[in-house]
Amino acid sequence: MQAMNKQAQRILKIFGHENPAHVVSYAGCEQEYFLIDRHFYFSRPDLLATGRTLFGSPPPKGQEFEDHYLGAIPERVLAFMLESERELFKLGIPAKTRHNEVAPGQFELAPMFENGNIAADHQQLTMVTLKRVAEKYGMTCCCTKSRSRASTGRAST
Repeated sequence: MQAMNKQAQRILKIFGHENPAHVVSYAGCEQEYFLIDRHFYFSRPDLLATGRTLFGSPPPKGQEFEDHYLGAIPERVLAFMLESERELFKLGIPAKTRHNEVAPGQFELAPMFENGNIAADHQQLTMVTLKRVAEKYGMTCCCTKSRSRASTGRAST
């Protein structure tokens, strides 16, 4: 963070800022994940080998949206989400959002924005926690890519 601040101040001076303030970076890494019943997970060689779907058939339905984004979250999944959020809170990772995603069985958790280097550590802890808690509910959690919502700001001095 010190190196980023130093280089950002150098660039700001090049662009004419006389006395640039301390520059900080914030990130909020949204974590998308799939929850799969363990019975089905162990019957899929592609999931076992890669943690991702490599083959399959088209979905049985289109984009009707009744169970996407802000649709109702199944009770078992909601119980998993609530326990995951409690465990994350114990680790100092406050989650502010949870919802369904586009694909069947896909969900998302988004933490609060925080200092960039801390957000990276919390992202790794989030994935481990989601996988650990899913096992308690008879599911496997396949964490997909995270999307970082980054922000750079200048702190006042």
